[in-house]
Amino acid sequence: MTTSSGRGFRGLLAVGASAFVLAAGSGCGVVFGERIEVGRDDAAVDGAFQRVLDSRQPARLGDVMADADLPFDSWDRMYRFSSLKDGDELNAALGTDVYWSGLPGGSDSSVQIFLNEGSVVHAFVDNVPSFGVSRDHYATPDSMVTPVQREQGNPTGPGTETYWGLDIDEAG
Repeated sequence: MTTSSGRGFRGLLAVGASAFVLAAGSGCGVVFGERIEVGRDDAAVDGAFQRVLDSRQPARLGDVMADADLPFDSWDRMYRFSSLKDGDELNAALGTDVYWSGLPGGSDSSVQIFLNEGSVVHAFVDNVPSFGVSRDHYATPDSMVTPVQREQGNPTGPGTETYWGLDIDEAG
């Protein structure tokens, strides 16, 4: 019986050592913190911002996000980052220590991240139409979302065309 028990322990030890080597050798390191799965573009957020745009009336960002009925209760900062940033760069910018899964990397989209007291509570890829603060900045629930009329060069000919966009007050 000692032989069987000894083999079982050595087998368990070998499996554990192999898992450690795979984790450490994969370039990811060993993950001690949370794992954050970045979701796909959030249609509820797009819809909530579109309603503000259509109303042509300013709104408090906290109220806009409440209208989106997101899957978390509380947040104190909303960030927007280039999708070219990797998990280490996001952790450095946010002061977090989490494993990021599902980052789009290399696309024209952004990543919207909501924090509450320094912990990530929601993250999603934000494709066009994209509404948010300037990249690498954040807003708070008290930030104002204001519809603004803008002009851009006409892609089909001379002159400019007018369109409506949203400005979100930045806190940092």
